[in-house]
Amino acid sequence: EGFRPNPAGGEFRAAGYPLTFHLGAGTVSGVGTTTIIRSLLVKSAVLLKPGRGDVVLPVLFSRGLMEVDPEVGGGVAVIYWPSRDAEKTEAALQGADLVVVYGGDETVRWVRDRIPITTPLRAYRHRMGVGLVGRGALGSRGLPGGDPEAGSPGNEVAGAAARAVALFDQKGCVSPHVFLVEEGGETEPATWAGHLARALERLEGELPSGSVTGTEGVALQQLRGEAEVAEAVGKGFVLHGGGEAPWTVLFQPQGQVEPSCLNRTVRVIPVPGLKEGLALLKGWAPQLQTVGVAGLGAAREGILEALAVMGVSRIVPLGDVPWPPPWWHHDGEGPLWALVRWTDLEEGVD
Repeated sequence: EGFRPNPAGGEFRAAGYPLTFHLGAGTVSGVGTTTIIRSLLVKSAVLLKPGRGDVVLPVLFSRGLMEVDPEVGGGVAVIYWPSRDAEKTEAALQGADLVVVYGGDETVRWVRDRIPITTPLRAYRHRMGVGLVGRGALGSRGLPGGDPEAGSPGNEVAGAAARAVALFDQKGCVSPHVFLVEEGGETEPATWAGHLARALERLEGELPSGSVTGTEGVALQQLRGEAEVAEAVGKGFVLHGGGEAPWTVLFQPQGQVEPSCLNRTVRVIPVPGLKEGLALLKGWAPQLQTVGVAGLGAAREGILEALAVMGVSRIVPLGDVPWPPPWWHHDGEGPLWALVRWTDLEEGVD
């Protein structure tokens, strides 16, 4: 809305780019609509190519916006075309003043190689979440706001963890793939893994799993098979749903942190202490985004500092993992700051 006083002296002004092209992902419904709203808030016209799994909501939103305010709605175009139609995508990239892309690392790399050197890029690439469960959350008090069916220590924590996994079927950047569980509490990590499995089973009735593609199904069966072989030689165990329920819990002593094959598949890794267990995360630091925590105890400050140094952009209670607020620092950046450019007006200009 014009120049404003700058605390450092003079004035400055933020302005949205004339046209922002948003390349959406289809993994989580609603991302396309959110990215439209952000651009409109900074007065940038929007061209959105939604992902195949997120077409309906942004189309309905843009139509509703036209009905309520044609002037604002006229600054939005939602157009879907298949990803294989690279010519259309390249045309949109060439015509944009700013490009915002949601997708895997390969998608981001492909886009980066095809935009002019003068066009800025805001990329929300592959990310994953993890959970840290300290012994302080595995006592008789459990976790407030957790599983209402909790009847023993650790159940409430497992209920909150299961819901964080189940929402979006792990296809969101906030979704946890691994839980590091501290040993020495009233509930040991192996028992807690069983609580987590039962909580995921209960959630199938409330929040049924989405469909599993053929490729995902093959990967899931292979993972379960490998875990069953490991269980046979005394290396952890695997619990999973029956029939069409794909949820899978892998208890893996001496396990390694790595992304799951999605569809509510999680690893539970016991650690002597959470602070020492953070070493397991270092190899995946560039992909870490949201860390859900419970019962950090006396090591809280050291754990938080270590996560911040790794580049984690969001640390939250386990129950809040699936729902980042609109003003969160998405991948470490302010959601609106990333969409504007600034002009400084220094003192002395007549």
